[in-house]
Amino acid sequence: ERRRQLLAEVAAGSLAEDALPRDILTILVKNEGKAGLTPDMILRETGFYFLAGAHTSVHSLTHAMHEIFQWTAAHPEDAERVQKDPLFVQRCVHESFRLHPSSPIAQRRPTCPVHLPDGQSATPEDTVVIDLFHANRQPSAFGADAAAFNPYRELPPIQAPYGVTFGV
Repeated sequence: ERRRQLLAEVAAGSLAEDALPRDILTILVKNEGKAGLTPDMILRETGFYFLAGAHTSVHSLTHAMHEIFQWTAAHPEDAERVQKDPLFVQRCVHESFRLHPSSPIAQRRPTCPVHLPDGQSATPEDTVVIDLFHANRQPSAFGADAAAFNPYRELPPIQAPYGVTFGV
């Protein structure tokens, strides 16, 4: 309701548009009629962003720290590097993101007809499920030890070090 009130003030000219909060809730409410969004959908999406903004960070941090602790226990020569080399820590975190995506799958709808690598096709009416967990562990993309944590992993320049955890 607060966002609707602010948008009404912008429409009435009593509030400048650049004074609106720059957040997803404002965008959703502003486009409610245009995108076919219902109040229930806006509530669900807003709840999702709270979840994504907090739960995924906790999930990612927990896995990253576990992997770093396990790595330094097995490779004590890297313990000091973890403390002093932020780029090495970044490599560790990226490697952990690859192995532990916050969501093991992603669902998308194509915006136009597409041909998928497995020979199937998808249209805008279809939902495509992407198995991020297994995609990030493909030996053809990440090497023979793709299922293992290895912050020294060498990847081709076009391959993101965190895999497809955040999409492509």
